[in-house]
Formats: sequence, structure tokens, C-alpha cells
Amino acid sequence: MVKMAEIENILNKMKESGIGGGLIRKDGVLIKSTVALGDVAPTVIARAVNISDAMMQNEGNKQKEVEIAFEGQTVVVVPISAYVFFGITKTNEEKKTVLEFSRKIESVL
Repeated sequence: MVKMAEIENILNKMKESGIGGGLIRKDGVLIKSTVALGDVAPTVIARAVNISDAMMQNEGNKQKEVEIAFEGQTVVVVPISAYVFFGITKTNEEKKTVLEFSRKIESVL
């Protein structure tokens, strides 16, 4: 069962460090986000992860993370069981921070 209060706490701490993010189910349903997302954004993020995960499994590998790059920002997405954790970063240091927070989220899930 998802422990919403703990997830919100972790996401808020990440936001306090200057990084917005959230948690989505792999079917594209938004669980919680600290950034405003368009209606289709959670589905697009989940689909990108699901497709790349299927490609990696087809090659006998396991996906650890996905990066979706935009001008000046990168969405770092980490699959965690039936969920997808993401953070929006501007630097490699922020990417490391997102990965650290993904481990905290994983321990809650």
C-alpha cells in the first residue's frame, strides 16, 4: 500500500532542495507531484518508461533510469516496481539528488 504522507514528505524535501518531481503509476495515473503537469504528461512519462523498459528487457537488461531532455532541463525518471518516480533537473548534481530521493521513495513503496 502506498504511504501517501511519507511520499509527500519526501517529495516536499526534494522540492525544498530546488527540484520538482512526482510519483506516477506505470499505467499513467498521477499519485503526487510538486510541479504542475499537463493532463497528458503523466501518461507520456509512463509510456516512455514502459516502452524503454520493454526494449531493455528484450535485450536481457534491466532499466535503471530514463532521461528525457529538453532545452535547459532534463526529466530524470526512475521506475520503481509498479510506479515511476521523476524529478526535473538542470544539472548533473541535481540528477544525483533525484536518484538519492528515488531510493527514499523506493524504501517507502
